[in-house]
Amino acid sequence: NETNSYSLTHATQEWADWISEFEACYDAVKAASPATLVYTTFQIEKMKGLGRARNGWNFPPDWSPVADHARSGRIDAIGFTSYPYFEYDRPADIPVDYYDEIARYWTGPVIFSEIGWPARANGPYPGSEADQADLVPRLFERTDDLPLKAVVWLFLHDWDRQATTPAFSHVGFRDNAGSVVRGV
Repeated sequence: NETNSYSLTHATQEWADWISEFEACYDAVKAASPATLVYTTFQIEKMKGLGRARNGWNFPPDWSPVADHARSGRIDAIGFTSYPYFEYDRPADIPVDYYDEIARYWTGPVIFSEIGWPARANGPYPGSEADQADLVPRLFERTDDLPLKAVVWLFLHDWDRQATTPAFSHVGFRDNAGSVVRGV
């Protein structure tokens, strides 16, 4: 999950070793179960060089991890986690071409293994129930040219540890008690 974080914190040879191990795993999985979808995920805001103000990230844009996987052809899909609120105040602020860069590096199936928007602001992160509901149609508008295989919202219910991890507090479609269904 979010393997581009690994590529940012490890030596070039370690990343090359990871690619090699992934390809060996791919071959083993396909030998046992040819129909199994094999993929890895990347954190797209970090990949785009975003999240500086709210997350303290200071990384340049870097899509080479996707290109490295795509080059061998031994990957069936590319997955992403995406939290545009790491950078933007409202879903309406997300650029129309926000996800277009994916197609420059990958033409196969795309999976969003985690996506979300908070229903309430917390710390540096914006949020409202209206904005949470607004993210869903905006995501599909901004990815309508991509071959989406799956899109998974991060949490059905708010995370009970939200006080210790403000970045993901109030991202669920329901409150902690499960009684409030938000506008999505």
